[in-house]
Amino acid sequence: MIRKILLFIGTVFVTAAVLLALPRRMGSTIAYGGSIVSSGIFYCRARGSHIRNSPLWVRIALRIVAASALLWGLVGLVVVFAQDRLSFATLQFLRYPIKSVCAGVGLGILLLLVISGELFRLSPDVVDERRSGAHK
Repeated sequence: MIRKILLFIGTVFVTAAVLLALPRRMGSTIAYGGSIVSSGIFYCRARGSHIRNSPLWVRIALRIVAASALLWGLVGLVVVFAQDRLSFATLQFLRYPIKSVCAGVGLGILLLLVISGELFRLSPDVVDERRSGAHK
């Protein structure tokens, strides 16, 4: 149950961080920090022992979501804290192509996992029920 809650929190952090990233320093720092934390949650979810029974594409998709959330958060923090020292061209390159692609890849794959039902289907409770034969 706690893993489902953590996964839900990670999903909410990634979605909120991408969609509600505020232009102000504090709001952006919280959003990017939440994205980095949720990338750790997704990576741990992809490496969990209960997910070994899931299809390979689900494990790879979770790792891609974790990597894109981590990159989005790190690039966002660099832009927030180093924007005075970066040139205009470098700042525009980091803001638009890099962050947009990371956000699009991460949210697209996360949406794919949610719509397919694979994100919440293989919780440890369901896997334990399948092993015991109680789940039809």
